[in-house]
Amino acid sequence: MRKIIFFVIIILFLTTSFLSYRIISGEYDKQDTLILKIKDIVPTKLQNKLRNYVYDLRKKLNEERIEEIQKAKLEQGLKGKLIQSKTIKTETDKIRYFLREYFLPFERLDLSYGWRAIQNAKRAHYLDVVDDKIIVVSGKGEFIFFETKNFLLEKLNQNIIENNLVSFIEKENFKFVGLRDLLIDKEVLYVSVILQDIKGNYTLSILSSNLNLKN
Repeated sequence: MRKIIFFVIIILFLTTSFLSYRIISGEYDKQDTLILKIKDIVPTKLQNKLRNYVYDLRKKLNEERIEEIQKAKLEQGLKGKLIQSKTIKTETDKIRYFLREYFLPFERLDLSYGWRAIQNAKRAHYLDVVDDKIIVVSGKGEFIFFETKNFLLEKLNQNIIENNLVSFIEKENFKFVGLRDLLIDKEVLYVSVILQDIKGNYTLSILSSNLNLKN
């Protein structure tokens, strides 16, 4: 009898812990009937207190997770290791898509700034496809490329393309603020860049170069 009671207690503890973690981490179905029933039972004042507690704890968990990912990102360098792979199925035609996420060796985009913020000009990254190559440029003007076939592998195996983008802009007496887009057309590479002149005025310019995977 004691073994049965002990077993039931363990099951209840594990179930409660699992549900609590999923709620705190935000990884749960917002329409889950069990969670909705629990919310109906809990008084409003207690719900508010728990909501604040869950928010703070979720924020801490997310920060710790981001730190772990950033550490792994720095350690893997230009390997472009696979972060996760999953299948997405559309609701209408039931088509399945395979989503694969890889590391890029660039600074992480901070969405808290907002898409149009100047701070994100150096944090948004852009890419274009040329034959069997993917060309990627960071908001800081760093260029890399890798083979399209590498999307089927565990690593992208990225390569650096040396460039003089920032130094060229500085020689023209402008301050490089960030990028806004990348386009490759007929072996010519175009980048739209945000510049600041000596008076502090901002302007959007387009620079071009012959495409070269070395420099």
